[in-house]
Amino acid sequence: MAIFRNRAVQVGAFALTILLLFVVWFPSTQTARQIAFDRLRDGFRQKDLIIEGGGLDYDLLGLTATLTNVTFRAAHVK
Repeated sequence: MAIFRNRAVQVGAFALTILLLFVVWFPSTQTARQIAFDRLRDGFRQKDLIIEGGGLDYDLLGLTATLTNVTFRAAHVK
């Protein structure tokens, strides 16, 4: 194709492809799952609930999330 003969267009197309691959790949990594679980834990801590143990698993295509081996307890007993 004539449009891909321009070097700037080639570099831009390559960069866009790499960015899209990263956006699709990164959420499925264990690091991303740990970040999501930490954010969830922090959100519950602000509501005076503590999450102990466990982990978070999710499926973005199926729009499901699963907590496994988790214990919730109150942060402050009144």
